[in-house]
Amino acid sequence: MKALTFVVQGPYFTETDRNHIASEECFASLRKYYPDATVIFSRSDQVEMPKSILELIDHVVFPEDAGQVKTGYINGVAKFENVNRQILGVQTGLALVESEYCCKVRPDFKFTSNSLDHLLKLSGQRTPRLEGKITLLDIYARTEYFKFMGKSYVDYHLSDFILLGKTADMRLFWEGDLFESTNTQYPHYNNYRTIEQMLGRRFYKHFYPNIEIDAYRDVSFEVGAVSSKRIRDDFNFLSFKELGIEIPRRFKRSYRDRSYFINGNRFGRVVFYFHFMYKWLLKESGLRGAWNKLIGRG
Repeated sequence: MKALTFVVQGPYFTETDRNHIASEECFASLRKYYPDATVIFSRSDQVEMPKSILELIDHVVFPEDAGQVKTGYINGVAKFENVNRQILGVQTGLALVESEYCCKVRPDFKFTSNSLDHLLKLSGQRTPRLEGKITLLDIYARTEYFKFMGKSYVDYHLSDFILLGKTADMRLFWEGDLFESTNTQYPHYNNYRTIEQMLGRRFYKHFYPNIEIDAYRDVSFEVGAVSSKRIRDDFNFLSFKELGIEIPRRFKRSYRDRSYFINGNRFGRVVFYFHFMYKWLLKESGLRGAWNKLIGRG
């Protein structure tokens, strides 16, 4: 039996731009660095794929379309998300996994090395809730958000881009019912709990039924501290370079806020704060607007 299976979930991207890396590069790099792995593509679209790419994939599945789900209202405007499509797509792919370890990944990530083979050992130590730790990309895995002259605390905010671990734990993370539509009112976008929080809270609700999935994004310091302890016990957080992957450019912009990721540092927060002040001063002084007009963006 092969030791590692990849569940690639999402649509097939035909081109590389700032938002995505072409899926052709994802599957070609998978086969280059993990030639013995099983590759499952759980698709959410019907885009025609080249035969040369289909030959790189062991199984292609088309889950039932779960559709968008209404996740509340932000300042009175209804918000809809694709999170149920993701959950059902991953569940469908995981149902075919026979190996001890597996990796869930987006179809617009490109692999640059076989680092994941060496990271499997990180899943060897049992945690309070899992057979072994799950390894995540650090982007959007956070316990705090930056605020001007301060910060806010968040709970169970886990990145869902790429997850590596024991198959039993991966199934536990993704199992369960789909989200139901909610009419929860969020006064401002900063109150709206994120998709990452929805998935994280959904997982930990298996163990702690009092967790409210639709609660506001920000939580008290005490709730944030309890969440931080639990997710640090159950997950590893690594950069895209440490994972041996290349990510779309739009996600790299998030690394300006990396100091507020769960594995950030205080020096980085000082740098980010001055960067924020610099951008704010440019905006307030009118210099940014003048520059944009000069180069034709205004």
